[in-house]
Amino acid sequence: MGMPWTDRLEAVKFYVFDLDGNVAATHHESKRVPGCYTLPEAIKLTRSADLSQQEAALLLIAAVLYKAIDGLQAQQLSSNSRSVTETKTDTAVDWQAVWTYAVGPGLELASSLRFALDDSNLSVVTACAKALQALLSCSANEAIFGLQESIWPGNKSAFTAPVFRRKTELDEGFIGGGRWKYHVSAIDLYPVTQILNPLSDTEEDKDSIGDEAAVTSKDVAAGLLRMDILTRIQYIFEREQLRSADENLLCVVIALSRHSPAAAKAVMKCPRLMDSIIQRFLLIDEDLNGALRSAHTKAIQLLKILSQASAANCIRFAETGALQVAQCELYKQGFPLPSDPRLGEESFKGICATVVECLRLWRVCINHQIGIALFPDIYPTLCYWLAPLSCKEISSTNSGDMLFLAQESYSLLERLAWTLPVLPTQGSIHVNWAWKTALPLVETASGWLSKDRISAVSKELITLASQSESGPQNPERCFRMKLVATMASVFHFLGTVCEMFTESGSEASTKKSLHPVVNQLAIAVASNGLLTFRTGKQCSTESPNSLLEILLNLWEKVDEETAMTVSSCIHGLVRLLIVTDQLCQPFEDKTGLLAEGSKESEILSRGLVSSADRELRDLLSFFGDVILDTEDLRLAGETQPAPGLGLGWGQVGGGVWSKRGLHVKGVARLVMELLEVLPSSKKDGDKTSTSAELMWRINCCLRIAAVFGPGDVDMVYRMCSNILLHPDTLASVFQCADSTLKAEVGAVQNGSHHVYDEISKMLLEHYRKVWMCARPDKASTIRQGNYNKKLKTSLIATKLSNLSEESAKLSESKSGMEGLANDMVAEWAKQRLPLPPHYVFSPMVINLSGLIDGTEKGNGPECKMLEDGKFVISQDKEIGMEDAIERGAAWILGLEVLSQSLSTNDRNVFAAIPLVRKLHSLSSLFLLGGEMFLRSTLKNYVTGLQRLYGKLLDAPGLKALDFEGEVDGGYCTFVEALATKFSSSSSTDTGFARQVAVYLRQDVVSTIRLQTWQALARDQSLHRLPPLSDCCGDPSGYLSPPEKNNQMIEAFVSAWTSGALDAVDGKSSMASEIAIHHIAALFFEEGSATDKTFLREIAKTLFGTSNQELLRKFLERSLSWPAEPLSAEELKKRLSIIQAIGEGDNIIMDKVKELHGVLFQSTIS
Repeated sequence: MGMPWTDRLEAVKFYVFDLDGNVAATHHESKRVPGCYTLPEAIKLTRSADLSQQEAALLLIAAVLYKAIDGLQAQQLSSNSRSVTETKTDTAVDWQAVWTYAVGPGLELASSLRFALDDSNLSVVTACAKALQALLSCSANEAIFGLQESIWPGNKSAFTAPVFRRKTELDEGFIGGGRWKYHVSAIDLYPVTQILNPLSDTEEDKDSIGDEAAVTSKDVAAGLLRMDILTRIQYIFEREQLRSADENLLCVVIALSRHSPAAAKAVMKCPRLMDSIIQRFLLIDEDLNGALRSAHTKAIQLLKILSQASAANCIRFAETGALQVAQCELYKQGFPLPSDPRLGEESFKGICATVVECLRLWRVCINHQIGIALFPDIYPTLCYWLAPLSCKEISSTNSGDMLFLAQESYSLLERLAWTLPVLPTQGSIHVNWAWKTALPLVETASGWLSKDRISAVSKELITLASQSESGPQNPERCFRMKLVATMASVFHFLGTVCEMFTESGSEASTKKSLHPVVNQLAIAVASNGLLTFRTGKQCSTESPNSLLEILLNLWEKVDEETAMTVSSCIHGLVRLLIVTDQLCQPFEDKTGLLAEGSKESEILSRGLVSSADRELRDLLSFFGDVILDTEDLRLAGETQPAPGLGLGWGQVGGGVWSKRGLHVKGVARLVMELLEVLPSSKKDGDKTSTSAELMWRINCCLRIAAVFGPGDVDMVYRMCSNILLHPDTLASVFQCADSTLKAEVGAVQNGSHHVYDEISKMLLEHYRKVWMCARPDKASTIRQGNYNKKLKTSLIATKLSNLSEESAKLSESKSGMEGLANDMVAEWAKQRLPLPPHYVFSPMVINLSGLIDGTEKGNGPECKMLEDGKFVISQDKEIGMEDAIERGAAWILGLEVLSQSLSTNDRNVFAAIPLVRKLHSLSSLFLLGGEMFLRSTLKNYVTGLQRLYGKLLDAPGLKALDFEGEVDGGYCTFVEALATKFSSSSSTDTGFARQVAVYLRQDVVSTIRLQTWQALARDQSLHRLPPLSDCCGDPSGYLSPPEKNNQMIEAFVSAWTSGALDAVDGKSSMASEIAIHHIAALFFEEGSATDKTFLREIAKTLFGTSNQELLRKFLERSLSWPAEPLSAEELKKRLSIIQAIGEGDNIIMDKVKELHGVLFQSTIS
């Protein structure tokens, strides 16, 4: 696959596929295989008059698309060290090119499938539905969503519409990491017939409407919506009732609902679509079995997805009774057993799948504060699933499906636990879960932590680790994995309950009633083999491995999907340990279960976290290194290889929307939890070790920010607040920098803890406003939809329960608000996550012109400039602009000192930030805030950073400083602005001059060097540049290699002839030195390889001037560094070279004779 991308796409045209989607022949083979077709041929056959050919072509297209998706996943994981599930897909085929070509605009696949869906032949419609399902990556995306929902916290998902990053502009300092934006606007998702109705708010929207082909070329799913596919699907459901296509078409509607908020709204607005789905698949009298059961489950899933997309949708479903119908499986008494002879294995699995979707739908409702009061109605059914398995059942492999239900039930309880009341709230419209209901369930869950069960679980996990080579469908392996997932759900449920109790601790009565339960949990954690605790007594070396050690060993041996579950289980255990430790300090045994002076009593008195410190630090070290070894998950090229896919398809490693992405995020959450609870260990007298650990922790934070996506803004803020920008971290960073640079640049930052607390708040608020605040939507017009009516059916009376109290109150306050705030599905658009590591430089980069007058310019935050030179960044906090920039510079200086103090850059995320980004950030500082760079403290920071960057500039193996490639393609505008600011500055600041001079280094791309030189020459500021000895880095970086860009040489000559290189007050700037050096190198070192005509023109211009002093410097210029005096022989050789070049030009020859006399008279004297 080393061919150019266009050639790869061209080659796909000649791939011949069979009906199973396999490549039967390539363009290298001339022999044609009977019954097989290329993709262009298959597209043509979808409109054939022969129905059998039409159906076969559609099935071939579906098979090829499925093979392409499988091939993409296999190719993404091929470089992964973890064991990969075997696939029957041929990984030698360029499946990425196949997929991109198939969904690209050239084949018009989407329009062909949309046309086929209108066919009157039912078999063609069924085949078309399968092809549409494959085109929208339904199965692959749902597999990722299913994993996400099964792993804690599981309540955040993301829309799948293709997006791209906006470029940041000059007024934003070219900071990069711009906000994401959809490929198509929301208005383009609606059919043309619907656009000229109230859906469009402005004339600008109507003018931006694109045609179907243009929309489809950017986003396949949007194109299908634009072609009014929903109306056709509604007609099939309502009129044709094509059972063989039901599940496929429901999958298509689900995929479209997951596309974007506008797409979900389009599904809700499609006339009679949701009514038809509810009537046909939820309000059913006949037995649910086979395909009907599967379609019923998919319909429940659709309600869940639409409820996630908008709280208003959830409220409407509650008002019409659709939610109660969808969840009726939970109200049935006497749930069937797996051994029920009336059910086959597949039937029981189908029932379990339906129940799981019901539970997940209820979790969504709980997030919207709907349905909590219905808990007593399903409590009897839940009790059966929540009951801990006996040790015998744990050792059996016949309870896998029941474990799956137990896992989802505990996940539901965990979500309910977040609604436990903190304080009594009078007049609240929400009905919270009650502590009196939660406590018995806590006791039930605690049964999973008994010593016998933990021992049985540990044995099963050891066996699972030995089965790492077995296939994922192995029944025993599946059962043990469900056991791990169930334990994870139990741990997280108990941890969340304890967290809520921590919040409620101020209420004495609640605290008194809960203490025995918490004590029991703490004793179970301390005594039942969950972790290895160390007390003052010597631990036995023969003690069995703890559950945490077994889980860690299992994590190292399993594939990525399994490792996700194991990571969640470890995280749940750590959460439970930390929160119970917080609740039990100081420990008082109110249970009477512990003997005085026992090991468990000593552990609890000392503290669970302190007693398990060694094991927790080993865990942090292990998973921290895992995070640091993670490749960048951001999308290559900031976009996808083809439109209409889930984020991450086709990217190396899968990108952020993949199993790998979910796994890394789970590990990142665990590392965050550990970093928060385990302070940096300070070793007396060992500053190197302390600095290395501090930088390791900071690097973990930088990598975590590059892992989290749009639904994790709260996690990024928490990471910055509690770890990266915590006052203790800042104090350590500043103290380290102070001890290193104090002798050179003065104190970096000193003061009390209060000072560091203020700096922390200042930087935290800056990062929040710039990086973590999504751009708000324009106020939506409140419209009443046509889906507010009750379901019109005679079955309502018997199948629907009354609307719950909290749903009624919520609907009263929120009904009809389609723009309702949503926190369950994150949009990639309008926000910046994942963050690039260089986001930490933004305090020195963001241009405040984008913050004035409360307007948001580009991607800038929304702030206001005040008359006293301060700007408002929150409602109650004002920060001086100069203070913010100064503290930001001190922060970056400290990080750079720490980074360069390490003996190796392995796993050093900060050191891996491109040097051009660091130099650009420092340059940006001079464009902010007038002449604030003249402040003495800030000048010290700038000097320190320039010296540190100078070391990096001199490092061996430095790549070319490509500011246009690494920062922005329009970087010349930034350099010109910087040079203009330098020229207009009232004071010649050495630091400013030194920074501008960096852009004249030879390792800077020639376009930037030329722009810098021309801007300085135009403003007559070349003489203000410092001597070479005062520039960043070794002077040789400005002199070598010799200049080969003719435009640059001409700029040097122009400055010579204009007098810009003449010394001022007897002092020579670096400008004259590098100009004379490169002109001399052109004649005396590169002359033989240079165009003779060009040399002659340059010589005529130079020797036509009367500046004999510059000509003498030119001839005497040594081309080595440090400079060495030239011998008389070398001077004569140079004069002869000039004579040869200027032969026949009297002016040049006369000047050479004149210089000959001056030079050799000087040499003799």
